[in-house]
This record gives sequence, C-alpha cells and structure tokens, in this order.
Amino acid sequence: MWTPHVDYDTELNNLQESFQKIVTSLLTDPDNHVKRGLVENGISQLCIFFGKQRANDVILSHMITFLNDKTDHQLRSSFFKAIVGVAAYIGWTCSTLLKPLLQQGLSDPEEYVIVNAIDAISGLAQLGLFQKPTLFEVVNEVAPLLVHPNSWIRMSAARFLSICARLFNAADVYGRLAKILKPFLKKQIISMESEFLLLYLALEPIPRPVFDSIVRLPKLKEFLDTLEKRKIARASGRELDLSNTEAVAPMKNIFGRLVAEGMTKQTEMLVLLLKDHLKKLHGHREATVAQKKITLTDLSGVLNLNLMKMLVPVYSADLCSFSSTKPSNGQKEKPIVSAPETPIVMNREWEKMLGVQHRRTDDEEGIAIATDVTSEEGGFNDSEISSKGTLLSMEDSVLSDSLISSHHQRLQEYISLKSAEYRSTMDSFDLSSRSLASRNIPSKWRPKAVLVAHLQEHSKAVNRLVCIPDTSFFASASSDGTVKLFDAIRFEANTVANRSRQTYDRCNGDPVTSLAASKDKLLLATEKGHMQVLSLENSRLIMSQSRQLDENNEGGTVDVSYCPSNHGNIFAYATAFGDIIGWDLRTPDVAWRLKHSLRDGVITCLCNSYDGFWLGSGSCDGTYECWDLRFHINVVHFKHPTGCRIRKIVAHPSHSSWFISSVQANNEISIWDWESKTRQQAFWSSNAPLLSQSQVSNQMTLGLSATMSPSDSSGFLLSCGTDQRVRYWDLSDSTQSYVLIPNQDDATNQVTRIYSEKLVDGTRVVQESTSKPRAASPPAIGLEEINPAHRDIINNIIAVKGSQPFVVTSSMDGIIKVWK
Repeated sequence: MWTPHVDYDTELNNLQESFQKIVTSLLTDPDNHVKRGLVENGISQLCIFFGKQRANDVILSHMITFLNDKTDHQLRSSFFKAIVGVAAYIGWTCSTLLKPLLQQGLSDPEEYVIVNAIDAISGLAQLGLFQKPTLFEVVNEVAPLLVHPNSWIRMSAARFLSICARLFNAADVYGRLAKILKPFLKKQIISMESEFLLLYLALEPIPRPVFDSIVRLPKLKEFLDTLEKRKIARASGRELDLSNTEAVAPMKNIFGRLVAEGMTKQTEMLVLLLKDHLKKLHGHREATVAQKKITLTDLSGVLNLNLMKMLVPVYSADLCSFSSTKPSNGQKEKPIVSAPETPIVMNREWEKMLGVQHRRTDDEEGIAIATDVTSEEGGFNDSEISSKGTLLSMEDSVLSDSLISSHHQRLQEYISLKSAEYRSTMDSFDLSSRSLASRNIPSKWRPKAVLVAHLQEHSKAVNRLVCIPDTSFFASASSDGTVKLFDAIRFEANTVANRSRQTYDRCNGDPVTSLAASKDKLLLATEKGHMQVLSLENSRLIMSQSRQLDENNEGGTVDVSYCPSNHGNIFAYATAFGDIIGWDLRTPDVAWRLKHSLRDGVITCLCNSYDGFWLGSGSCDGTYECWDLRFHINVVHFKHPTGCRIRKIVAHPSHSSWFISSVQANNEISIWDWESKTRQQAFWSSNAPLLSQSQVSNQMTLGLSATMSPSDSSGFLLSCGTDQRVRYWDLSDSTQSYVLIPNQDDATNQVTRIYSEKLVDGTRVVQESTSKPRAASPPAIGLEEINPAHRDIINNIIAVKGSQPFVVTSSMDGIIKVWK
C-alpha cells in the first residue's frame, strides 16, 4: 500500500506555527491571570518545543512586555520567576537584553518583585550567562541592599553575593568584591561564600519608618545633599547646624521627624550608601503620583455637578409604602428630565437627615419632596432650597422624635430576640466540654481537705491527671509508662479497696508525658513521640489508633489537648518544632496544622476553650498565642511581662475570652483577656513585690483547675505547685480564698494566712499574707497524728464528681491523693 512521504521538519514546523498562534494569544490576553498561569506553569517546556529561535521571538519578546504593566506587581514578579528557565534554554545571547531588565527589577516599587529579581540574577549567574564585568556591575547595585529594611531582600542579596564569591577567583574576591562589601559589614570577613556569615556581619538595616519617610520626601535630592554636607562636616570634626545654615534650614523639620522615627548618625551613613536605590524608588513614586493626577483629577469622592455641561437625570424610589399625592401648594413643578414627574414619599426621619421640607397631603399620611432640586445649569440651587425652608415645625419634630423612639424600641426588641436565639442555639450544641467547666459542682462548695484515698500505684512521677467528661472517671499518666483509670464513686464505699479500675501499660515502658480526654476517648503521648488513642468501652481502656512522630522533622510531643467539636473527636498536639496539629480521629490524615515560630520559644502547654472556638498556647519564653479554630489563623500574640516560662494555661470558667495561666516565677497566677491582651486579675502567694518583673521567688504553680457552679455561675480556682500547698481561690469573693491543703511545715508552725485585694497598675491583685505563727501546743500523750499532706512537689490537680465532689492531687513521687 502506498503512503505519502511525510517530512518530519515540515510537520514539526506546521505544528509549531499552530501552537505559536495559541501561545501568542495567551501571552497577549488582556487578563493578567491568563499570562501568569501560562508563564508560571511549563513555560520552559514550551521553549524546548519551539526551539531557540521561536522561543526568543515568541516567548521572550512577549514576556518582556510584562514589565510595562506598572499596576500588577504579580505579573512583573512572574517574569522574574520564569526568566531563568527561558534564558537557560535560549543561551547567553539573551544576556545583553536581560541585563537592563533585571537592573530595572532591582528598583521596582514592590519589594516582592525586588526579591524575585535578585533571585533571577542569582540563577542566571549560576548558569554562567553573565560575564565578569556584568556581574561586578550588578554587585555594585545589590550590595547596598544588605542594609535594606526588608529581611527577604537582605537574604536574597546575601545569597547572590555568596554565589558571586564562589564564581570569582581569589584575586577578584579579595581584591574587588571585598572592597565593594566593606562599607556594609561590621567586620572584615574571611569567607564570603557563606550567605549566613554575610547576613550576620552585615550592618544593622535602616529602620522601616525612616526608610518609608525618606522615599516619600518631596525634596529627596535636597535631603541627600544635606546628608552629604553633614558627612563632610563630621569628617572635619564639627557638626552641621541645621538652624543656622541658610541652605539647609528648610531640612530642620524633616530631620526632626526622622530622628523621632529612629534615625541616627549610623542611619544617615546607611542612607547615603543606599541613595541610588532611594532615588530610583522616589522616581517611580513620583511617576505613579503624576499618572494618578492625570487619570483621577479629583480623589475626594465628591462630584461637582456645576462643572458638568449636561443636566443630571434624577431618579427616585419610594422609601415607604405611603401613597403619593400632589403637592398641596398647587404650584406646578419644573422637571429637569423628560420622564413624568413622580413625587417621592419619604419617611420623616429621612426628611430630617436630608433637610427636606415636610409637606402635608390631604390625608396627612404622605410626605412629598419636590424633584426640582437642581438649577438650570445643572448644579444645586442653594437659594431655592433655603427659600422653601429646611427646618421642621415643632409638631413635626415631636412626631419625628416619637418615631425615632419607636424605632429604637423595636431595634432593642429585635436585638433581644436574636440574642435569645443565639443562646438557645449555643445551648443546643452537644459539646462534651460543657461539663468541663461545671462538673456539676454544688453552689458555694468549699472542700475541707479530708483525705479520702491515698493511692500509691505509680512507681514514678505522675505527669498528668485528667477528668473524663460526663462520667465519674479520671485517669493518670506517669513516667513509669502506664495510664491508670480510676472511678470516683469507688472512694465513697468503705468496703471497696481504693485502687484503680484498670492499668494500661502498652507503651513499651516509655514515660507518658501528656494525656487528654473526651467523654469516650483518651489521647496519650510518650516521651519518644508515640501517641495512642484509647477508647473507653464498658469502663475499660482499649487502644484504637496510634501515631508515631518523626523526631528528626517534627520533634517530640510537648502537650496534647481535646478540641470540643460537633463534628467528632478532634485532639490537638504540639511538637517541639513548633507545629500544632489537629487530629480528627475519624480520618488518618491531619485535620489542620498551625505553625508557631520557634523565635518565640518552644511550646510548653496548650489549652482549648469550652466552646471549641479558640486554642491557646504558652511557650518557654513567656509568649501567649491564640488561634481561631474556625478559620485556623493566629489572632492574638503577646508576651508575659517577665518573659518567664509559661507552666500552665486553662480556660476561664465563666468568661469565654479569658484564660488563666501560671508562670515559672513568684508563684504567680494571672487571668488574662485574649481580646485586649491585658491582665484582668492576679493571685499572688509570693513574698516578692506585687507584679514584680524580676524573679525574686523560685516557687511556681504547676497545676490549675478552674471550676464553676452551673446554678449561680460562681467559680473557684484550685492551684498547686512547688511549695507543696493546695490553694482554693474564690473567683467571686477573693477574700474567701484559703489554703486547702497545707504542707508539712504549715502543720508545725501553725501559720495563719490572710487574703486581701489591691489595685496595682490597673490590675486587681489578690495577695496572700501570713501572720505570726501561733505558739504551738504541747503534743498530746499517745499516738502521733500522721500528717496527710504531700511530701513532694504537687504537679497536678483536678476536681471530679462522684456522688459528691472530690479534689484529686498528684505529686512527683507518684502519689495520688483524693480529698473531699
């Protein structure tokens, strides 16, 4: 069978021509998103398909036009992102064409574009597309950017300079490159091949407020000339007086403002080093302002109708359902448009706001406004409006006030209705965490520190105590690698031995450092990053899921927390590398991931709100952060005044935006508001001065448990710590606070503690003070009474509910005690 001869080159040429039309239409599309989509996704492959000649004529020639769009910085940025791949295929022949374009990118008004331009130059330099003279020319422009206020620009500049140091020979590096970089470095550098060393030795950058103010100066050239004169004057050992020198006197106010923003003599020197870059930015800004003046002659938002040569049509619409009637004065009104005259029926409140004369109808229900509100020239006729009158009569004023009062009353009723609907909706949510705040504790319950159970089942320190919501169970996690389940109801029957219901020991002996619980699930985390989900079935703990963290990429687990949700069991866990990860037990994947910056310290604790809307964290550097779990964004970030390690965070039992925290100093407990970032109240049981910012006392609070009574919304706070005491803080009446469980020394010295409230720097501080110890009574003859207090640091405390409330404490020696 005969087949026609097919020429490969001819067919390829035909295919390239057909694709050329498509690509050209996309590169010239009026929508910039189309251009960016093509350039940022596979433009290098298109170059290979077209060949060098067509890639240069079609792709590169059209991409260069992207830089002409001064309004879309993302389009300009896409050019610099893609140019390395295109130039790598076309070769060194395009380097002459690209050099001025890349230099133009170094002075782009958008700093994001500057970063991409420097990165593009770095990529082209590594490919060897720039000759040595061109590289040194670019180095002279990039080196001053080491003192730019933008950290991304500084990093990109250091990366480019380190690449050049690796490309040049030793003579060029130490003879020319070192000389260029010397004004921008604190010390002489030996190895310029390390970008991190360049950044470390670079001078402090120009402060951002100073940089922005200088760029906006209308007389930048005169300002830079003044800086030069001041530099010359300092070199001769004197200071240029701005007030006495006529040539520079107008700069006095400018210098005063810049000094207030942080400009120093060192900053002046840096500005002179960066003056060429500043001049280019200033030129771009002046051109942009001039262009705006041409396109928008009036930016005030007010249209002057008197300047228009044509009449403006007036359109009207009924603002209420009243029927319209003819004006009562019988005068024929003069319309300014050909449309039939339509009187506007207007509410009296609108009349009062717009200054329109009220005119009665026959049935005194409608209010008509004349449509002749413009003069024949098209502008507003102020004299005509004033002659008709704009003030309401006394009767109309009374009617208007009554209508306003009626509307305000209806508005308040509507707000109350919606608030009731919102409360009803929130109460209908089946959130297991609702019981976390109340625990069904009776009103005004005050424990009496009667020891009910002494549990010595753990062989090492107890790291966590957690309550299981809506049950009488609680669980403990220990460094001995076990999790134990207890039932509070068992502690009330004298015939039953006080012991745990179950011991879970399938952790390979690894210390269990964290534990969190929902009403039917427990999440434990070990010291080696192994996590297990335990299901509570028929009062037994059964492992249902597990997960192992990568210690090299994620680090170990520092804390876990339960996130209340209507969508199932979701737990959050924080890693040593700053990740806060949401684990939805219904799926094996990560539900969400939040990123904490390690510059603010390693996360030490987590806390969830009772409604599940926010998650808070504390760090070892005293940083508080709050994330909105509905949108998974960081909404609050602030630091404790002392900068001490945050030991514990719990949600406030009655205020949704408040939280309670303890820090590693002065036995301090504070109530903070996420919204205002302010301290609302503090509980101070240290001998240090109130709210002292120096760590005078090493005592600290390690365990917190906030609880409220659902009947009267009264709440209390239980705390424990290194002083081996358990305190009861009354949140409604702070003077009723007391030491619930004293330590061994208190029982011997019989110290009396008094609680008073003071106002310190706008914060209510509840201070614990001690009175002189009473004279100890002689010991009674007979058996010595055993002190039930803990003999080691108390690190956890919770309140649980069996048939009556209990307080459960644990200590570093592995002892768990139950009190009532």
